Amino acid sequence: MQPDEVTVRVWSSSGAPVAGRAVAFLAPDDTPIAEVMTDATGAASAPMPDGGSVTIAAASTGTGGLRPKLYTYLDVKNGDVLDVGSPATTAPTTFDITVTVPAGAASTAQNFLFHSTCNLNAGNTTSSRQVTMKIRTGCTSADFYVEAQDASYRPISSLYVTGRAVSPGATIDVGSTFTPVVTSTFTVENAPSFSQITPALDLVVGDFYPVVAPFNSPITLTNGTGTKSLTHGSISGASLEKRVYIDDLRPQLYVTRNAAPDASTLDFDTADLPSLLDDGAWDATTSTVSWLEIGAVTNVATASLRIRGGADRDFVWMVVGPSSGGTLRFPTLPASLSEFAITPADDVTVAHVGIGALPGGYDRVRPLLLRVDDLSDSTAFFSPLQGSDRRNKLTYVSADGDVAMLASTN
Repeated sequence: MQPDEVTVRVWSSSGAPVAGRAVAFLAPDDTPIAEVMTDATGAASAPMPDGGSVTIAAASTGTGGLRPKLYTYLDVKNGDVLDVGSPATTAPTTFDITVTVPAGAASTAQNFLFHSTCNLNAGNTTSSRQVTMKIRTGCTSADFYVEAQDASYRPISSLYVTGRAVSPGATIDVGSTFTPVVTSTFTVENAPSFSQITPALDLVVGDFYPVVAPFNSPITLTNGTGTKSLTHGSISGASLEKRVYIDDLRPQLYVTRNAAPDASTLDFDTADLPSLLDDGAWDATTSTVSWLEIGAVTNVATASLRIRGGADRDFVWMVVGPSSGGTLRFPTLPASLSEFAITPADDVTVAHVGIGALPGGYDRVRPLLLRVDDLSDSTAFFSPLQGSDRRNKLTYVSADGDVAMLASTN
């Protein structure tokens, strides 16, 4: 992989590299630069100028009973390493340590939650003052969060210690400096009465999420107003991350974080969330999908077409690129992908449109947008901002005050 090249890696739904998949590297005017088959590692590379596009052929048949899917990255840059799908993760090796809370500390606690930055598990809750934790091999030091809880597992106090040396068989005494927990609140105002608002509230320190089970259930709205709260430890430098899914005819996602403890409000009258006013339309003359949008200026877009041309021709073509005035252009395909070229005889429908106003824009998020497997549908546009991915460091929001907003047709 050279600095002046763009590399594409294709992975199966099980995370295995896919060899023999055709990849077309095109100049900004769709002139073919290279037409390459993925090698045994699932990779294909070619030198190309900034601003071109890369299209990855669909499999000959769909997987899991779904139709085949063709993928295009627009406006790529030198040095990009772009994935379709994700590689399989290797189960990490671990070693055991014992973590203890001394007698007398947090004396009223009935239960304890133990978690650490190198912990293999999602956390450990026990009525005991000590626990065995599985630490990932390679970690030589770790930060520890311990939450003292009452008999109903409600937090009452916590401590956070950093930089403790860890090694196989070590015993870590976290000390007794428990401090009372605090509460962060999130409020919505002027929410549409026909929407369901579901916020996930998470404490985060750097890229560590100390509170294992984030709050995640719909807000009860009264006249468009409602509040959710998360009680959590008081940690210097911590932030509260909020990922708010707005379930509507055309759903939206709002993500931000602020220094914790936090009390913040999403006012639908003033937030200027990007919104889609229609489901998009295909223009065969210009090879574009266009849509109507309002709200915040967007900088990322995706669109999917379903193309049908008879019993043996039924596939999906998904394109991601920078947002440009409510349109996204589908490139003219070269010979290696001619079987997927759209013809006048095809029945073409817009399957999905997504838009986003994201920190760092398309250049920042491009490598994450198609890290989905062939079983995923078009709404995977939201996935790098939703629940599971945040713990795999695929979140777009990295600094307090950043705001990410998306809207989708489904």
